[in-house]
Amino acid sequence: MQPAEVKKKKRLALILAILGASLLLLYLIYALFIEGYFLFRQEEKKFQEAAEYYYFQYPSRLPKKDGEMVSVTLKELNDLERIEKLMIPKENDTCSLDSWVRVFKEGEEYRYYTYLSCGKYQSNVDHEGPVITLKGDDPYYLTINSGYQELGVESIKDDHDQDIDVSKVLIDSSNVNTKKIGSYKVRYTVYDKMHNRSDVTRDVYVVRNIVDEIKSATDESNTYKGENANNYILFSGMLWRIIKVNDDNSIKLILDDNVANMPYRNEGENFENSNLAKWLNNTFYQALKNASQYVKQDSTWCENTTSLGQMKECDSYSNALPVGMLSMNELLASIDSKNTSYLYQMGSYWLLDKKNETNSFIYYNYGNSRISDFANQNLAGVRPVINLKTENLYVMDGDGSGEKPYKLDDYTFGRDNDYLNTRYIGEYVNYSGQFFRISGFDEEGNIKLIGAGTLTNSSTGKELTATYQDEDRIRKFNPLVEGNLGYILNNELGNYVADNLLIEHEFTRPYYEEGKKYDEYNTETFRARFSIPSSYDLFSGVNSNNLFMGINYYLMDVINKENHFFMVNSRNGIAFDVSLEDFKNNAIKAVIYISKNARISSGQGTVTSPYYIK
Repeated sequence: MQPAEVKKKKRLALILAILGASLLLLYLIYALFIEGYFLFRQEEKKFQEAAEYYYFQYPSRLPKKDGEMVSVTLKELNDLERIEKLMIPKENDTCSLDSWVRVFKEGEEYRYYTYLSCGKYQSNVDHEGPVITLKGDDPYYLTINSGYQELGVESIKDDHDQDIDVSKVLIDSSNVNTKKIGSYKVRYTVYDKMHNRSDVTRDVYVVRNIVDEIKSATDESNTYKGENANNYILFSGMLWRIIKVNDDNSIKLILDDNVANMPYRNEGENFENSNLAKWLNNTFYQALKNASQYVKQDSTWCENTTSLGQMKECDSYSNALPVGMLSMNELLASIDSKNTSYLYQMGSYWLLDKKNETNSFIYYNYGNSRISDFANQNLAGVRPVINLKTENLYVMDGDGSGEKPYKLDDYTFGRDNDYLNTRYIGEYVNYSGQFFRISGFDEEGNIKLIGAGTLTNSSTGKELTATYQDEDRIRKFNPLVEGNLGYILNNELGNYVADNLLIEHEFTRPYYEEGKKYDEYNTETFRARFSIPSSYDLFSGVNSNNLFMGINYYLMDVINKENHFFMVNSRNGIAFDVSLEDFKNNAIKAVIYISKNARISSGQGTVTSPYYIK
């Protein structure tokens, strides 16, 4: 074969190859991008023809007046067997049954507009409603028994029509009851020319003003007094008691629990430099949600030097600190004519004041209902006090009683399927039949839980007790030493807690030293499934609820004395340095971590309605 003929055949083969590839490419373009569109257009045509035939059979259902519209959906035509199922092109799935055909009467004619939605294919017709922008606040808060005034609509924008006059909006506020506390919705509805509908709602909350509520329940001092004061309030997931309304209309709150057991301060220091002030304004303050928004930051705290039980005008104030403690004056002001006070019911705890000419500080002694003094290195209960800004807080629920505390609008309760690690420190959890409180989260989102009370036998309900059985003379919680309290807890008593969400975790063992602040203690770390609280752990103190006031329990802090350890008296809230010979068996306030995957199944996170875990 001649070279020219070979070249000719090669050119022909190349041309055929290019032609074949082009045809293949065109086919692929058609199959991928064009065929589906044509198939969709066929389904769209079927839909409109079915609607036209439906109205041909039932002409009385067509609009009567000029500008009126009627509509029929794909579902309605399917139900009437006027059309077979319409399919998404090249997929084994049906088109949306909410697709519609609308018929408008325009003069003497009827115009049909078809909107079919089939996966990624949609009819080129206006099918989206306009955008409504509201005036004013959303949510909108109303004080109970005040009148509701409609705030109105700012604008209505539509992609196809010109801006729609706000007077076209239908406003329904009929269910707002300004005489009853609760949440209500005001609905705003508007249609565009194609009769696409848009709805938005405004949340309206009918609330009580917390300051007015307190003032109406107290005398001219605006201070709660007596034993049966209905002054319980939920804030930041924790239960507090309202002390009074301050002159600037902030409200003073005291936590309803001994949140820890700690030494007061070192000799010669004032409150703002004390061990307690440091812990309260770091560890505890950081546990409050949105504290900078709600808690008064420039509070000063009266730190009198005084005699026991004698009211005295304040002679010294701390610098500005968000968190403080109760003064003796405030405790005395809460006592009524019958010599009772709700502040007597809360275990033993430090007061701010120093006793005259001593290195002792004043505390309320729950055991004898008296104000006493205590050396500053002793471990007494700690009850944080804050001043709450009220201009943006409202009472959403409750009557101030223990069963129905005032519920503010700073947070909402958790819901079914919420992750537990999105919730608030201080909320209650029932895990494996044991009551715990959320006390923190690690970097991975796992949840630290500390017992609200002590571990109980799930069968009998009785508290579980244990003792140090090993021969180490310095009593140190250690899960690796057989016979040690840590070993017994992790290998025996821990069997009363399910392990489906329980994880092994790192814990810290502190060494208590007189004269040092909590963050100056020497520490060691260890890994375990179960631990016990240190003196400065959140919620390591006694719970004020009688459900959890059982028997004495251990603290983690190591004391450099043979056979000595810290024990909390769960009745009076004081932690004591005791010997193993005198207190051989004590209860366990367990500390655990559960997985970040834990979800809520029910409950509100309160002591009466704890979260249950899936």
